Amino acid sequence: MKNTLTNDEYRDMRFIGTQEVATVMGCSVPTARQIMHSEGFPAIKVGNRLCVMVSSFKEWAASQQVM
Repeated sequence: MKNTLTNDEYRDMRFIGTQEVATVMGCSVPTARQIMHSEGFPAIKVGNRLCVMVSSFKEWAASQQVM
């Protein structure tokens, strides 16, 4: 079966873990873990790991604002 996803679609469907979230957000791993456990964050559990789909993470981050 031929892969019908574009590179951008494939990249957005990838999952990243706590370390990658920390790197992207510029925070420590414990802080990223705390954020990933917060209500409204689109994390899923894969075994013992918390992960988030890149596209969901982008949407979540875009919706955050400081008052």
